[in-house]
Parts: sequence; structure tokens; C-alpha cells
Amino acid sequence: MDILLIEDHAVVAEGIKTSVGEPFQVCHWARDGESGLAWLQSHRARIAIVDLKMPGIGGVETIRRLRRHFPQVAIVVFSSVVEAPVARWLMQQGVRVIVDKAIASDELQQALACAAEHKPYLSRCVAQAQLLTQSPVDCLTQREYQVLNYLMTGMRHREVAEQLFISHKTVSTYRQRAMDKLGLETDLELAKFALQQGWIEATPV
Repeated sequence: MDILLIEDHAVVAEGIKTSVGEPFQVCHWARDGESGLAWLQSHRARIAIVDLKMPGIGGVETIRRLRRHFPQVAIVVFSSVVEAPVARWLMQQGVRVIVDKAIASDELQQALACAAEHKPYLSRCVAQAQLLTQSPVDCLTQREYQVLNYLMTGMRHREVAEQLFISHKTVSTYRQRAMDKLGLETDLELAKFALQQGWIEATPV
């Protein structure tokens, strides 16, 4: 079964290629969501393995576009960090298989088998976080979450608008709605909240 791999780290990509095992094979490796989606315009894959932390449009937007334009492709989220609220959002989008990068090759093969049969599979760490963690982020709509997540990666309002195909003004509206729901008033409070949620990492001075 052909797999499209969307992963920006070459070492990780090579490891996945050698770990998938029969009957699976990585037929194409894309370093970002844009090139992976472009490849699917003229090629076929049964499964797409997608990392969440990538340059460009990122994993979350890549998955949204995969679900919208290529619903026949089963998605396997394979990421080093999958926070509970993100996992819940992914499942709401129809993603049935979510695993962290700490899994062994046999578990990856098991996850791929479930994806091929459209069965759910969560690796142990993801499942525990999903069951035990509740987050204020759960009150956000999909679009509000996307806008905040993009802004916290350093993108400007205009860049977010271009990525999501919405107006600059609409980006500001979603941002303000999300801030109101989370009880945040300033960009500093938003940055602190993003650190707590694991959206961004503190940069050593």
C-alpha cells in the first residue's frame, strides 16, 4: 500500500521508510504540507503520514486540506508532541490514527494497518493524555484555534489570512473571540498561555 510521507526531518523520514514493512511502502516523501498536497494532485496514496510541527502551512492546516480535498486518503498523525486538545481536534476532523514518535517499528506497522482498515488507533501516550487532560482550549472553534496557533508561530495577521483564505479583518475577529473565551487581554498573556499549552517553546537567552 502506497504511503505519502509528509515530514520535514530527513533522519526521521529515513527511519520511517525502513520501518513501515510489507505490505506498506513510502512512495513519496514531502518536506512540507504544500509539496505533499501538490503531489497528490497527480498521484495516489492510500495513507498519508503527517507530522504536526513543520514549516510552511504546518501539520494542522495540511490535515484540514487533506480531509477537504482528499478524503479517501487515510491520515496517520506521527508527531513528537500531540497535546490533548490537538488530539481531540484531530479526531473531530476524522483522523483516526494518532501516534507519537517514541513508538517502536512494530507499533507503527500496527497503526498503519488500522489506518488502512479505517480503524481507530492511539498510541499509549496520546491515549492517556486524551483521557486524563482537559483544556480551556476545548471551548475554541476550529477556526479560532487555527488562528491562534498560527499567530503563536510568529505569522503576521496578513500571512494567516493568506493561509486560511480569509480576510485580514476576519483573522482579527477570530483572534479577539478566542482571547475573550480564554479570558486573555494582552499579547503577553496570550504568549504565556501558549507556553503553558505547549504551542511554543521558551527560547533560552
